[in-house]
Amino acid sequence: MPRRTTPFWSSALLLVLLTAVPATALPPSGAIFLCEAYDGDGVLIQLNPATGNTVSSTPMVIDGLTVDSCHGLAFKPGTSQLYAILNLDNPPGRNDGERVLAVMNPETAVGTQIGEIGENAMSEPHVSLVFSNDGSRLFTTGGSSCSSPCDESIHEVDQLTGAATLLIDVASGESKKSVAVGPDGHLYFSGEDRILRVDSGSLAITELNNLDQDDMDDAMTWDPTRGAFLGIDRTDLYTMDTTGDTTYWATTDADISYPRGMAVFQGPSVLEIPSLSAVGTSLFLLLLAGVGVLRMRQG
Repeated sequence: MPRRTTPFWSSALLLVLLTAVPATALPPSGAIFLCEAYDGDGVLIQLNPATGNTVSSTPMVIDGLTVDSCHGLAFKPGTSQLYAILNLDNPPGRNDGERVLAVMNPETAVGTQIGEIGENAMSEPHVSLVFSNDGSRLFTTGGSSCSSPCDESIHEVDQLTGAATLLIDVASGESKKSVAVGPDGHLYFSGEDRILRVDSGSLAITELNNLDQDDMDDAMTWDPTRGAFLGIDRTDLYTMDTTGDTTYWATTDADISYPRGMAVFQGPSVLEIPSLSAVGTSLFLLLLAGVGVLRMRQG
């Protein structure tokens, strides 16, 4: 009498159905995110990459605490992990002005703290945030471990603790600044009226351009969908090439007065997409089930 195979197949099918979970929502590739440095406006704003207008505005919540203000945003390359420099509202055991490095879900704006990144808001804190192209290094501007004025520096941030270490004092003489990493892997620093390139290896500084207006200094990031840097001055959005030339793009309708963080979502790796991970697991279980059935029939 042949052996019954139905129970094995039914169990395998049940496992497949259990693992085929719906995908967690992710932003569309090219989506632009902004945050506000003004106290009391701890919201994460998503912009339409075609028009620059608001798609959503979501209050940020970190470890159950509301966010008072935001001073830098950066997606870790190949993931949907959005890192941020934040001031939390009444954090236990800390002053309100102490800034922390945090990581959050860009769709829900909910996340967790990694660690303190800067000084009190009254003493030249860290602003702006950017990853190297391979995600191995994280950079910010400002901080107190530099010559006066301290906001003329670039620091490297420990991704596990949030601690920032001085990398170079760019001595740009600017009070407002942002930093981004270009497709060449070098750091591009924007002050109030000029653009500098900092070689990622030698740290040699090259002045690229003197700007007639504050096109890129509030926040800046590389936008691979445009093949250019994307920057903002208040509500005006600009693009900039690697020579430092800027072009007006659009004026956003976002309710934002002091943008200090900008990041463009480039899409996660295949392994991070829940639906694809579930499909891969399901196919693997189906394969195992088929092999098991064949072996049972042969027996």
